[in-house]
Amino acid sequence: MNIEYKIVTLTEKFYLDYPSDNYPEILEKSKRAYNCLMLELNDYYICIPYRSEMRHKQGYKFTKSKRSIKSQSGLDYTKIVIVKNIEYLSKLNAVIDADEFKETVENIGKIARGANRFITDYIKIVRNNVDDKGLPKRFRFSTLQYFHKELSIL
Repeated sequence: MNIEYKIVTLTEKFYLDYPSDNYPEILEKSKRAYNCLMLELNDYYICIPYRSEMRHKQGYKFTKSKRSIKSQSGLDYTKIVIVKNIEYLSKLNAVIDADEFKETVENIGKIARGANRFITDYIKIVRNNVDDKGLPKRFRFSTLQYFHKELSIL
């Protein structure tokens, strides 16, 4: 399976359109953008942020990088951003640790399947939640709640 991917950052326009006051689960650090693994799925892009510390299991955890030895670094599925507007994707090359890039490339199929499964499970749960039960714990702080239109679950 050939999976198209790229390491990107989100643009200032994205953060202007999704301000942290209204979208608190979207990752943002002042003066620093998050680097993301971008994959094309269906008719949109998903951007999975690289995290230096990820204490939950909803993502891909690095095991071979220098940083992963000291902390729990990984790609965080709970903070996936759905992008249809390409103006949200920076044209500048994002830079990540070389060993984490290598591990990403070596495991791109596993990462893509995991992210797709996370999104698919979220969509099923939201669509089947007719009596407005709370979301399962793994989805409570997910950014997917902001992208129902893009995911066609309005």
